[in-house]
Amino acid sequence: MGELGLARVRRGRKIRTTVCTDGNERAADLLRRDFTATTPNRQGVAATSRT
Repeated sequence: MGELGLARVRRGRKIRTTVCTDGNERAADLLRRDFTATTPNRQGVAATSRT
């Protein structure tokens, strides 16, 4: 296709939901979350359910 000068058809536009710009600060981690695992394959996630 490149040799013939053909290109694919692009429909619509790409949606950008987050735009990162210089000068903006990230929000502080108020919960002091720690996602480091003590050993490989040992990090767990717990969920609570309400009945």
